[in-house]
Formats: sequence, structure tokens, C-alpha cells
Amino acid sequence: SVVVPLYDTPLDYLRQMVESVLAQTYGRLELILVIGSPDNGELVQLAERYARRDERVHVVALDANRGIVGNTNAGIERAEGDFVGFLDHDDVIEPDLLMCYVEGLATHPQTLLLRRGQARGWSL
Repeated sequence: SVVVPLYDTPLDYLRQMVESVLAQTYGRLELILVIGSPDNGELVQLAERYARRDERVHVVALDANRGIVGNTNAGIERAEGDFVGFLDHDDVIEPDLLMCYVEGLATHPQTLLLRRGQARGWSL
């Protein structure tokens, strides 16, 4: 599960972030877009359009902004995956990022946490 809190996100940022997640070589994912700015009609419409286009995209529309922590927690509550990752609304990821995680987890099934290491990239 990839949780992304959105608050007055520029639409171009949203498009780039969503497309980078949906382009993953590992397809068993869910993208949870948590909208903390319900009055931003264009943002809500674009997020919902992605959800209609791809069943892996889910929208959590909050009635008000709960701040970064509250918005993120609302996404975590919706998540159904074995692992939960987080992106900012202006992030993009490489197409094989999730596949690298999956391969690492297959090699080390006892892993509970993935983190980004300083010298060698992602580590388990």
C-alpha cells in the first residue's frame, strides 16, 4: 500500500506522482490518495478520475484537513497491503522500486521494516 496525503496539491504534481506509481513493474499494489482539501474541486475530480480508471487507486476524501499526520493516518486505516509506504504529493518513483522491495522481502521474509540506507540504497 502506498499512502499519499494530498493538500491543495498542484495537479501536475499529482499526475506525475500517480503515473510513477501506476507504472511500477510490480503491479500488486494499492495507491491511497488522502484528500485533506475537500474544497479543492479540481483535485478531488482528478483523484476520483484515477480511481475510476484503475482499481488499484483508492480515494479517501476527508471532510476537513487533519494535518499531515491525521491525513496520513486516515490513509493507513484504509490500507490493505502487508506493507505500507508513504510518498509526498510531489514525489515520483522509479518503475522498479516496488519490485526491488518484493525481491528483498522474498530473500529475507522475516523483514518487518524497509528503510533507505545512506551508502547502498534501500536496505531491509
